[in-house]
Amino acid sequence: MSYARISRMAGRAAARRPGDTRHQPTTDVRSEAYELSDGYHGLERAIAGDPTMKADDALAAVMRQVLAANDALFAHLNANYLWD
Repeated sequence: MSYARISRMAGRAAARRPGDTRHQPTTDVRSEAYELSDGYHGLERAIAGDPTMKADDALAAVMRQVLAANDALFAHLNANYLWD
């Protein structure tokens, strides 16, 4: 079973819980959020596959910041919205 399917199932189950205070957005951001995340992870793999870029410590540090921001975005969406 794919991560996206599991995530959707978990989101639906969470939506049925009594007392859930998360908001229901009026805009569907799911596709865009996952595309953005997939792009970041694809970029990370591309950098790791290039010897010159892989050796660039500053680039690696920026990539870690980008991935951390991506994780923070998903954590915020999951904590505050019924979006997935």
